[in-house]
Amino acid sequence: VTATELNPRGTATREQFAAIMHRFDTTKFDMLLSYSEPVIKSTYTEKKHDLVTDADIYVSVSGSDENGDGTLGKPYLTLEKAIDAARSIHMTKTGVLTIALKAGDYGYQPFSLGVGDSDLTIRAYGDGEVILNGGVTLKKSDFVPLSEAEKEMFPASAVDSIRKVDLQSYGISPSQLGENNAVFCGERRLDNARYPNKSDDGYDAFVEQCIRTSDGKGLTLLPFVSKRINKYHNIDEMCTLGYYAVDWAEAHGKVEDYDVTTGTVYPKLNQYGIGDTPYFYFYNIPDELDVPDEYYIDVKTSTLYVFDPTEDCVISLDGRFLDLNGADNVSLVDLTFCYGTSEGIYVHDSDDFTLKHCTVRNIRGIGVRVDNSMRTLISECRFYDVGNRCAEFKNCGDRTTLTPANSVVDNCIFEKFGSVDKTNAPAIFMTGVGLTASHNEICNSSNIAIMFSEYITTGIDITVEYNYIHETVLQSSDSGAIYAGRNWATGGNKVRYNIIANTGNYQRNFTPFGIYLDDGMSGTEVYGNIIYNSVGRAFNINGGRDLNIHDNIIIGGGNRNDDSKLEFSAKQLWDFEKATDNFTKPFDYEDDLYLLLDMIPFRSDVWAERFPLVARIVYDKTQTTGLDIDDIDFPANPSYDTYKDNIIVLEQEKIDRANEDEGLECVVDLVNEFGTFEPSKVYNTEVNPCFADPTSGDYTVIDTSVVADNHFAEIGRY
Repeated sequence: VTATELNPRGTATREQFAAIMHRFDTTKFDMLLSYSEPVIKSTYTEKKHDLVTDADIYVSVSGSDENGDGTLGKPYLTLEKAIDAARSIHMTKTGVLTIALKAGDYGYQPFSLGVGDSDLTIRAYGDGEVILNGGVTLKKSDFVPLSEAEKEMFPASAVDSIRKVDLQSYGISPSQLGENNAVFCGERRLDNARYPNKSDDGYDAFVEQCIRTSDGKGLTLLPFVSKRINKYHNIDEMCTLGYYAVDWAEAHGKVEDYDVTTGTVYPKLNQYGIGDTPYFYFYNIPDELDVPDEYYIDVKTSTLYVFDPTEDCVISLDGRFLDLNGADNVSLVDLTFCYGTSEGIYVHDSDDFTLKHCTVRNIRGIGVRVDNSMRTLISECRFYDVGNRCAEFKNCGDRTTLTPANSVVDNCIFEKFGSVDKTNAPAIFMTGVGLTASHNEICNSSNIAIMFSEYITTGIDITVEYNYIHETVLQSSDSGAIYAGRNWATGGNKVRYNIIANTGNYQRNFTPFGIYLDDGMSGTEVYGNIIYNSVGRAFNINGGRDLNIHDNIIIGGGNRNDDSKLEFSAKQLWDFEKATDNFTKPFDYEDDLYLLLDMIPFRSDVWAERFPLVARIVYDKTQTTGLDIDDIDFPANPSYDTYKDNIIVLEQEKIDRANEDEGLECVVDLVNEFGTFEPSKVYNTEVNPCFADPTSGDYTVIDTSVVADNHFAEIGRY
């Protein structure tokens, strides 16, 4: 392969060829081949564990709760029995007790641990995978062809490929079926039959041409779409997913109403309503079950229909696996949690929780949710196809005393998260004080990878480091691979030594940012990062104070959809004009940022010592006139911001065109008035300013006079 030639030497399926062309087009033509995608030097080696022969209690899928005594030779059958036995042992024995589960699929065995259940480890015995399964496996051999009457519901072109299974034969009644059920083949999530079908690249396709109704609550479809919808057999049950007003907050669910005479749909909306350019798709429609990897459930008859099932299927039925409330020092090791219909694990008011070498996959809600807890460790885990956030931390640590939670997400892999809720569903969400996300690989998502502050959920002393983030934010523009927003009363945050590659999707006009500090986000230092081939800007800074952005490496990128309005990933933006509009209307106390100041004792001695710039904020909610908005300590000003010692590597053509426009870096005057801005050093891709071997993707810094060391060899899993 050269820059102008594709020369395959074999055969490929249609899907494989589409993937090849996508990668070839987006990567090889986006910059000269002299600068290759970063190649991670750090490698992850699967850890091997010996059999657990010293456990206190054993469980087996062939054990017995009646006859067993919980020994290795006579194990129990259920976790419930094992936990009851552990409680009895703890009455006479102190220290950590271990429950070991032998290999097998235990089905859905939810368990709760509360006060009195501390000092407990639940782990695999070591003889194979231990699965806690909220779904029911449906044998391929039980799927049968459609009856003649049923064929009327489905596309004529597909009826010979569709197979059905009676869910009641598996004991599944209509009352167990609802919007949270999902269907899988292996670990592959199937799509609820939709219109339009997904694009060839596997991402959502949308109805984009419609007219907003005068009341702003509905959308009138074009005639060719409404004629299609009017033929559906279950109009009363159809659903939509749409980005109706903004691309960072989708809404989905059963439609409120559909008018067959006018072709007007009234979708389920979120608080943002319908904007000027809505786009959406229909789903849960038997008439659209027409391609592989689609299904439809007739809830009334408990019948599942699948287009050409190639293997056994699984339908998810049950919800949370663990509720941990008030129990400290609990560990889960080498377990798989899958096919749940809600969040997987909920930890609240419980300290020293560990999730190690576990898999959380194919579930509907949040993978692991941690509230008001200290010293949580999530390590060496795999999160795959999680419907919402994978690991969420809220209010961990104390904002008043600035006591850190000392919680860590380390050495994990996150893939295809946000698979149901497309926005506001990062792999890692962290708020509170003293949390770290390090050495993780995060990839293949429609939206944010890491988010560490949002509205009143403050992030303080958050560290995001050594992560390899790639192919994220593929279905949003006003977003970022690493995102934080709306917080003046914060400090100590560090985003350092991360690789952020291939953010956005230019083919579908999604142009997000590599790192996005939004709506006044403050108190953050960003350095040593490599931002490679971001479709939108490398940085987008929307207001904010006490920001220090230095020694970052920005390589290539840019939106090529509209040559007349190129946006280069090298552009940095301090969008203070927007911040002024939003945050200095003297004083709109209803604005979240001012409310947040009142929620945090930022003028206390503790804050004054730790974050003196925050403690100096000039703010009096009772004052409505005579405000000195030019004061350096007025909160909405971009005060104490620093941008320096960054480098940009870009094709010369893009450099020239950017300079003809407004330059590579866009900074309003107020940033220079209240802070320090130094333009980046700019190199074209014919130059190697300081890297070991960019042609092979080695971006180790060998000349620190150009840019500081980026710790390239340490980035990624280990």
